Amino acid sequence: MNNSILTGYKCPVLPLFREITKNKREKGNSHTASNYESVVNKLTMYLGNNGEKFSLYNITQEWVEGYIEWLKERHPDKPQTVDFYFRGFRALYNKAIKMKKFRKQCGLNPFFGLSIKKTKTHKRALSSEFLKRLLNPKLKASLQDNWVKTLDILLFSLYCRGMVFQDIYDLTWAMVDHDWQIHYHRSKTGQYICFYIPDEVREIMLRYQRPHNRYVFPFLRETANGHLLCEKSALRRINRHLNAIGRLLDIPCKLTTYVARHTWATLMLEAGKSVEIISQCLGHSSIKTTQIYLASISTTKIDIEVDDMLNRFVRPNTSKKNRKTDYTIKTSHTHLNGFRRLFTQRSINLDSQSLFLKKKGTIMNCITIRYKDIYFFIVNKIKYNL
Repeated sequence: MNNSILTGYKCPVLPLFREITKNKREKGNSHTASNYESVVNKLTMYLGNNGEKFSLYNITQEWVEGYIEWLKERHPDKPQTVDFYFRGFRALYNKAIKMKKFRKQCGLNPFFGLSIKKTKTHKRALSSEFLKRLLNPKLKASLQDNWVKTLDILLFSLYCRGMVFQDIYDLTWAMVDHDWQIHYHRSKTGQYICFYIPDEVREIMLRYQRPHNRYVFPFLRETANGHLLCEKSALRRINRHLNAIGRLLDIPCKLTTYVARHTWATLMLEAGKSVEIISQCLGHSSIKTTQIYLASISTTKIDIEVDDMLNRFVRPNTSKKNRKTDYTIKTSHTHLNGFRRLFTQRSINLDSQSLFLKKKGTIMNCITIRYKDIYFFIVNKIKYNL
């Protein structure tokens, strides 16, 4: 290692990390910048009075192991929190090395082989029963004004493909075109998202529109006294109100803004929509992220397949005949290999494993069903009764 590299490694860590954080915020990555600020504050606490002199040269594997142990002591039984600070610190270290064009000391990576063992957290999604309670018009009539606004934010997120709170907080009328489409870049990933605004959402948006105010939901940025409220404080206030609404409705999980996102993704998955479509709507940067995300929020489809296997091979009283279900299907046209068939209202016998339906409802767009080993692509609106 030459002298210039050695001198570079002697530069203090905290000012370097703050510079990286500042650059992130200036580029518009406020979410990442806020996370980095939390990591820097935690590191400052660990380093104590000599923190400003602590250099990259001092970061060895032994030092990192000691820092991890300290984090575990500070946050017992919270491995996700320890992992957050560990991953944030590692990211800042790697960015500092890259930005200053340093080489890792003697080619050694101080984070090699180190990781935080986390417990798997179950992401909550609302069942159709609790969703109906939230959508019941009588609920709004019984709530105080602040809670009505909070409920509108939750429903807005649900109808708008699980839009995250920070993007709702930053949403302006300039992002809404004349055809009622929203255009924006997701704050966390920078992914461009565009979608048509449902009628239910238009009503919510117009309810809070103010002359000469650029924000769609200006009340999110205001305190009771009219002072400016930052995004984090606004989120805490919304989630506090949502939790109270959840308790009022006897919802078993803690109701938060992210529950709307998880619920939307779960409903899309259970409706048979492709991972590619769900990924694009959620604004994920890769399909892999979506696959991991979906794997942790919905097991209903797996339960259906397992139940079908038990019906076929394990349960003695279940015959093939019992697995047949009569579905009444009303639709306009179907298309099969260029051949158009017209279905008038009629009852046909379908293999229950070929069509995933709930008890009563409506499916829009296109689904595929199998009838006597022929695949039909049914388009438009389908009403069914079990």
